Amino acid sequence: MFTLDPVHIHLLLNHAPIFLFALGLMIFVLNALFKSTAIHRLCLGMLVVGAISLLPVYFSGEGAEDAVENIPTVYENMIEDHEHSAKTTFLLIELTGFLALLALVFNFKAPEGGKGFCTDSGGVSGNGDGFCSKYGWTRW
Repeated sequence: MFTLDPVHIHLLLNHAPIFLFALGLMIFVLNALFKSTAIHRLCLGMLVVGAISLLPVYFSGEGAEDAVENIPTVYENMIEDHEHSAKTTFLLIELTGFLALLALVFNFKAPEGGKGFCTDSGGVSGNGDGFCSKYGWTRW
């Protein structure tokens, strides 16, 4: 019977966040040409999901390290380099995912005729002096 140890779990999980994040960034850049609300939301959602899916990958790394550190062909400096790169990447992707989540929440446009967080009217008075207008936020 095949069992999954921490190394297998780490290796199986680490591909999803990388591809989601890379694809989300590519779509984000390409959307500059198309300026589609749906595509914009899709890429922001992919960045958020990529950041969330990175959590189990990052936290399974320590168990994987414990399992491979005594293998003769695995050197300590290799593990330390990998760990340093993982920390940097983790922080960048999590920050990007958090910013993407904020963009989704604060720039959410309600369906036609509905009330969204940032509406054209800009607040109760309807003259564009609401919270979003005051801070320069607009809907998509």
